[in-house]
Amino acid sequence: MITIRLTRAPLLGCCLLFLAGCVVGHSPPARFYTLTPLESGGASATLSAKPLIVGPVSIPDYLNRPQIVTRSGANELVFAEFDRWGGALSSEISQALAMDISRSAGSNGFTVLPWQALPLNSSESFYRIPVEIARFDGVLGKEVVLQARWRLLLKQGPKEQTLLSRELTITERCDEESYEGVVAAMGRAVKKLGAVLSDGIRSSAPEKTP
Repeated sequence: MITIRLTRAPLLGCCLLFLAGCVVGHSPPARFYTLTPLESGGASATLSAKPLIVGPVSIPDYLNRPQIVTRSGANELVFAEFDRWGGALSSEISQALAMDISRSAGSNGFTVLPWQALPLNSSESFYRIPVEIARFDGVLGKEVVLQARWRLLLKQGPKEQTLLSRELTITERCDEESYEGVVAAMGRAVKKLGAVLSDGIRSSAPEKTP
């Protein structure tokens, strides 16, 4: 009897550990998000009109990760392990801004492109809008805050001239206490930033291409 107990006890313990490992190891599938609707077309890839390049978009270190970042307090950040961006957040912002500006400023004689689409051998003059993001996060069910600094530059040969420089803070309400709601509010905040950039382009770069 003593021998049987000694052999069954370790076996039972291994079975329990195996079952516990199965339960603990089971995790929900990751969900991936984008700032632009999947059915929307990208910015034009031709350079038939005056090029206007959106980017680069720089983001702080705490946002430079695949996880969606929210806040649970004044100084506490939450990284969503199973709710992630489908691509780099800086690229997501650049592409979304280029798409929004293209719809507004494209009719002003510009071909609007995200920074990633800039030809490496481009030597012609073009406008550029670098964007520096200082904060872009929110609280589930409350609000999303976007703080950014942007400039409108004109590159002509080796020289680059600053035409406009602005800072702004955009607060967008987030009614849904979910990551879907946070991403939707972030998309609306980027759209508002795109509208501000479009206004700046119209006032400071009114050039039209014949």
